[in-house]
Amino acid sequence: MEENNIIDELKSAVDKSYLATFLREYPQGARQVMGVPQKTLTEMARTYGHEKEWRILVDETLCGGTFEEELLRIAITDCANPQENEYFQRIAKFVKKLDSPQLCDASCLNIRLSCDVPDKMLTFLKDYLDSTKDIEQRFGLVMLLDYYVNTDYVDKTLELLLNTNVEGIWGREALAWAYMVCFLAYPMKTYAALEQMEVSNELFNEILSRIEKSSRLRPVELQVLQSLRMNRINESNQ
Repeated sequence: MEENNIIDELKSAVDKSYLATFLREYPQGARQVMGVPQKTLTEMARTYGHEKEWRILVDETLCGGTFEEELLRIAITDCANPQENEYFQRIAKFVKKLDSPQLCDASCLNIRLSCDVPDKMLTFLKDYLDSTKDIEQRFGLVMLLDYYVNTDYVDKTLELLLNTNVEGIWGREALAWAYMVCFLAYPMKTYAALEQMEVSNELFNEILSRIEKSSRLRPVELQVLQSLRMNRINESNQ
């Protein structure tokens, strides 16, 4: 395996049309975006994740700092399926390099160890939910909404959401997103959780507004949310 192959492949896979679309949706941040479609990155990860020397790629070759290189590092690790301890160590190291919600959210979809050892991953995520760093909280919250909104874990997820104190904009966005995902799948359980929320009215309204924007809401569910908002207003005025 020649180490430069993957870099050359990335460069040749740049799609200018995709890049333009990406930058319209997500303005350029500190990290350079090459413009390689997600589907291509997934295919590359599957190929290189089965290479015997995948660690060289992740640790030494993919070091240019671009969006695509960082995303490939975690995707290849996931496809390589190392031992649990090594996997968790690599995730922790990777999270320290997250610097945008786009990289965070895309990366979470490539951490499928959550499906294999969900309880261990949930324990691992608690430190991020309690973090004072905005991007780390977002990572924990997005992992919850990606992997733990299901019959086995929704109650625990809602409990964790209620106990997550978010301050930064990225964390607040992810918290509202997580409640939306929960509400669409389990409206009654999520409604009960929303009634218990002890957050500012501003954050509460952000969360309800995110849920209300979903095109999947039924009219009756929208009315329930509007009633919940009015109850909150009445309580605040008492």
